[in-house]
Amino acid sequence: MSRRRTDFSSHEDLDCYRHEMVLFIANILKERLTVSIDEVCDSIAKRGNLKNLKRIASGDTLEARVQVFLWQHPSIFTIGSDKEVFLTKMSADLDYELESTKEQRALDYLVFRTQQYGFMQVLMSTLFGHLQHASNDIRTYFNNNYTFFYNFLKSSENVFVILDHYVAMKNVFDTSIAEKKVLPKSDEYFIDNRVVKSTQMIVNVEDGQQIIDYIIRTKKVVAIDCEGVNLGAKNGYITLIQLAFVDGDDCVPDITPHIRVYLFDVYQRRELLPFCLKRLLQAPFVTKIFQGCSADSTSLYMKHKISLRNVFDTVIAHRYLNNGGKADLYSLYEHYVGEQANRMKRDIKKQYIGNPRLWATRPLTENLKYYAAFDVFSLIRVYFAMIPKINKEGMETITRKSNKLSVNSAHRANGGEYFSFEFVPRNDKKVYSNSRSYNHSYDHSKNWNSSGHFQNQAHFNGNCSTHEVFPSSSSHDNVPYQSRYNGYMQSTYKSNSDWNPNSYNKNGYFTTRKQFGRRYGDSSHRQSFKENFHRQ
Repeated sequence: MSRRRTDFSSHEDLDCYRHEMVLFIANILKERLTVSIDEVCDSIAKRGNLKNLKRIASGDTLEARVQVFLWQHPSIFTIGSDKEVFLTKMSADLDYELESTKEQRALDYLVFRTQQYGFMQVLMSTLFGHLQHASNDIRTYFNNNYTFFYNFLKSSENVFVILDHYVAMKNVFDTSIAEKKVLPKSDEYFIDNRVVKSTQMIVNVEDGQQIIDYIIRTKKVVAIDCEGVNLGAKNGYITLIQLAFVDGDDCVPDITPHIRVYLFDVYQRRELLPFCLKRLLQAPFVTKIFQGCSADSTSLYMKHKISLRNVFDTVIAHRYLNNGGKADLYSLYEHYVGEQANRMKRDIKKQYIGNPRLWATRPLTENLKYYAAFDVFSLIRVYFAMIPKINKEGMETITRKSNKLSVNSAHRANGGEYFSFEFVPRNDKKVYSNSRSYNHSYDHSKNWNSSGHFQNQAHFNGNCSTHEVFPSSSSHDNVPYQSRYNGYMQSTYKSNSDWNPNSYNKNGYFTTRKQFGRRYGDSSHRQSFKENFHRQ
């Protein structure tokens, strides 16, 4: 029953979102009459809340989803041949006109969907599935009949070419025949030979040092990306670092033949990070291009104490150029470079969800190597496509925000740099609180036992130096240390004969949230620790 209510409410929310989006776009067209698709996409990106748009209009890019949404409402919006959008002219015979042009509009919709795949042949069942996001009259026209759909494509032989279970645009097929190129299939990975030829795997420290020396000495810009396990989390770590730079004149119209990509396997050869890559990551005169540097910066500082310098984040740059909007790397690649990105990302993400240690498996598969190389290959091209659109003031703003994001991520990784260790007497009601940790409490009445060992129950957050706690050179083996449960005490080492968990429980300190929940009868374990801790 609850599931039905949830589904019903979600459908209501989508209908509400659909109506709001129609009114939003109509309001834009009311003021300007004719607007390009790019301008509509920019306005929708600034408006935000794009997740619901993905649910009602399929597509790999924002532009594709917006076009599908416009196609769903032919009585309101019309898309011109030059990708201009305008309001459909209202007339008494509008219903008759839409009914009489239904077949042509169905053909135009299938052409639009096929062209989204670019230079390739599309699986026919995939194209048939796209009809779910067509307008109501087009869906009714095909009536979910695959045989009728197949015959419709076959009858349009001047537009489509049927190749077994695939279909291609006739002009695309003719071009592949004339240029003697194999037409790739949509359900197979498209491997760009330019990426394969320019990629080299680095597992030797000497080779890595030579490459880093060459970059620092001769290059001003390098694109960087990291792959690993749970990047940005406490238990996360980096297993692969990719670099890409232009080996030659970066002012030429096409930099693609001059791009060099290097994959540093820091999981198989851990010395590559401290002895090679650290110098580049901290080099102040080399601009490091990242696509969302937060997780990478956190992992680099948390595990290796490496803080990035001179960072340029393409996500921040895109938001600056478009006054907001969220975009992944492949969307930026298609938007700025104008080429279709590799569709491998979706499948790799599914593999990663099923196996979080995917990037820690060795040897790496060829698909994983290509995926990692293509990320920085496309990133360096996005950067050079962005630069002409950014003025000096914009470059300073983007660089400042990028470095600020990197520094903040590193500080969050360190934890203790944000918070000073305040030791508060138990009877003191003053609370030292922050947004990331529980309160720190310290009982001055019981500091040291007869053996000179620290036996107080204290709560720490972040890194804690034992020299701040021990005033003398007594043994540090018995220090209560922080557990992965942030703000909870974990039992000390077994060598501590003075440790008695029961006495700590009596004073209100608990080893885990689960134990705390059992003590207070909180079966959900969601009761506020801070409130109950100070209630005693």
